[in-house]
Amino acid sequence: GDCGDGDEGVRESMAMSAKGDVWSLGITCLYMHDGVVPHRDVDDVAEVLKRIRTLPAPTLKTKSSKTLAHFVAQCLRKSVTARSSALQRTNG
Repeated sequence: GDCGDGDEGVRESMAMSAKGDVWSLGITCLYMHDGVVPHRDVDDVAEVLKRIRTLPAPTLKTKSSKTLAHFVAQCLRKSVTARSSALQRTNG
């Protein structure tokens, strides 16, 4: 195979990883604000992943600024393609 094919796969993998990092940032903000993590009642990782896929995205449980609520909501968008990139969020 052509070396260029591998480069494209690496770039795609890095983009998906960055989107996962954005999700993780949203969960971290949620935890820092509310003091709890979503699905903390479940010990089975497969069940947690199933809930992440099938249930609505978590939201802040306690009162916050509109700015923080919007930031967390953007980080926790379910669709990877719709999720804002970290660069867009820090520049906007």
